[in-house]
Amino acid sequence: MFQINCEDCGASFEAKTNNRRFCDACNRQRDIDRKRNSRRMYMKPPAEHERPQKPTVDLVTVAVAARKAGMTYGKYVAAMKNTGA
Repeated sequence: MFQINCEDCGASFEAKTNNRRFCDACNRQRDIDRKRNSRRMYMKPPAEHERPQKPTVDLVTVAVAARKAGMTYGKYVAAMKNTGA
């Protein structure tokens, strides 16, 4: 057995091999941090998960605008889609 000092907390611990650098508690915490950071690399930011909301226009408002333009609701909405408005 080898007597080694932990590089994180400085505690002395026994290890079976000479290449251990961290005690069990610090090693566990480093493993948790490493997994957490790995997950963050592959996750998209929350803003990209959400679908952008289309502007909502009241049905009655669109119908009134269509009548003022001298069109039916369907023709007015189709014309709005074609013009990009």
